[in-house]
Amino acid sequence: ETELKKLQRQLTQIQKGQKQAQINVDRTKKKFIESRISYEEAQMNLNHMTSQLHQLEQLVESQLLNDSRRKLDMQQKNRQKLEPLHTDVLCGANAARSHAGNQWFYNQIRIQKQECMKLKSRDARLKFAIDHIVKPVRSRGGRFLARRALQLSGEEEW
Repeated sequence: ETELKKLQRQLTQIQKGQKQAQINVDRTKKKFIESRISYEEAQMNLNHMTSQLHQLEQLVESQLLNDSRRKLDMQQKNRQKLEPLHTDVLCGANAARSHAGNQWFYNQIRIQKQECMKLKSRDARLKFAIDHIVKPVRSRGGRFLARRALQLSGEEEW
């Protein structure tokens, strides 16, 4: 009988242990499910916040671009149109050869060309050109002007 009681006690302990193990398994399952739900909720929140951040970045970028365009527009409106003077040299592919400043400039080049070509070094020729062609243009009030297209309107100005 003692052996039987011993076995019954062992069986009862095993049953209690099994119940406790089942309780632990159930708790672990519940925690896992809760943490899984928390993880999925956190992931959804992160995705939502990332989407909102992306939309905000686009809005800021768009606003900056619009501000930049407005500022450029205002600068172009406020800038006085530059009209070429008869002493100016008009540069570029469509520069007017008949313009008085250009005719004077080309004449200076023809006059100074032979003297300039006698110089051996490139630096000496460059200094000669600056001293005998560029500086005289500027000393008579001339400027070197090139056409440029305006950003928004597509018009050209000097």
